[in-house]
Amino acid sequence: MTHTAEVSSHRASIVEPAELTKGGMVVSTRRRIQHPLERMRVRGFISLRAAAAGERLYAAWALGVCGAHDAEQSGGCSAWSPTGYRDAQLAALRDFREAKAAIAPGLWDLLVAVCCHERSVRDMIPPGPNGKASGRKVCAMMDLLREALFRLAEWYEIPEYPE
Repeated sequence: MTHTAEVSSHRASIVEPAELTKGGMVVSTRRRIQHPLERMRVRGFISLRAAAAGERLYAAWALGVCGAHDAEQSGGCSAWSPTGYRDAQLAALRDFREAKAAIAPGLWDLLVAVCCHERSVRDMIPPGPNGKASGRKVCAMMDLLREALFRLAEWYEIPEYPE
């Protein structure tokens, strides 16, 4: 893949051809943003099991927390419950809260930031005196993220996948 100036400046953006002619010329392109977990999985920083645990947490957060927030703002009732929450939203919210209770508070903040709010590990490190995060701190934070995802996968009882 050739890297455009935009991809070089924003690594999360992947530009890929959407349509090719018979001669292989690009007719149009599309841009998609990779989730940090997907980027880490593709680059081999986390296992497939860890990525699956993070995606499950994201799904619980998106449906349970964000979905419940949207239902509160709409103010309408639904056929599922008088408060407007659907059973799936309530189950997802319960799953999210139970996962939070199972993970240590310091690791939980890192998990939510990376898995749910799509922040990079580097963003989670306070800058040093030169304004940048040191490489050692990034490696240490990745180790913490791996440990948190391992604990989350254990709690979700996600089986080991062959790599």
